[in-house]
Amino acid sequence: MLIEAKVNAVEHNNQCDRLAALWANEQPTLVFLTRTGEMPEEQAPATCDRWHPLTWTQVADLVSSTDPAGGALDFLHTIRAFQAGRGDEVVTLDNKTAFYLRHRADIEEWAALRESGLIAVESALRHALDEMDVPKGAVFGWEDWTWPTFSLRRAHWRSGASVVAVAIQWSPSMLLSGKWPYVGVRVTGDLDPQLASWLRRELADRAVELQWGEKGEMRWPLWRRVPPRGEGVDLEELAADCQAALMTGWQIMSPALDQLFKEASQP
Repeated sequence: MLIEAKVNAVEHNNQCDRLAALWANEQPTLVFLTRTGEMPEEQAPATCDRWHPLTWTQVADLVSSTDPAGGALDFLHTIRAFQAGRGDEVVTLDNKTAFYLRHRADIEEWAALRESGLIAVESALRHALDEMDVPKGAVFGWEDWTWPTFSLRRAHWRSGASVVAVAIQWSPSMLLSGKWPYVGVRVTGDLDPQLASWLRRELADRAVELQWGEKGEMRWPLWRRVPPRGEGVDLEELAADCQAALMTGWQIMSPALDQLFKEASQP
């Protein structure tokens, strides 16, 4: 089967005749796939009667009749959206879409409030961390503005080009989607593949005390989230909890990290 699929482009230079000639040895069934189902008359004067018209809507109907798997289902949705965007097909609304259309103004107003909420949460977190009493002898500060990260460390907590810290981080756009700030041991710089495993092993007892688990990535070998205490978000309470989680992490982890890197530096 040879399918000439048209989306937005038009035929040109006897295109269909040339394709039929190129594949003549295969004796294919010739299919002209378009949005409207027309025949390639002008561009196939020699082979016009050999082409079978087919529309994208028909393809969608064929796909939907086969209980499609994931990839085919994505393709089906793409065709439906493409056709509907050109007024070629009426799309049946699901309940969620219908609900949105009925309450669009209210939903968009709430969406705008969500953005204000994100800004308020991040502002409270930054203020709490900026106002925190930094432990004596700690190197501290903000490290990443895309994923805001406030870290505490000692100058000698390093392995080669890898630097270790106790830090708290969050994704600004995900703060109200269940992805709350997380505190833990963080590694920056060029990563030593063995460093994360070494830290997990050597700090396991302290991690249990802090209820920190493994994040499954080398940059955060040990961590935990700091969620709000209830369903709502009390900004002062959440900010205080994040500040406290970072300080408690420092108090428990820093003596162990001091000892680890002291021993590692000894010949």
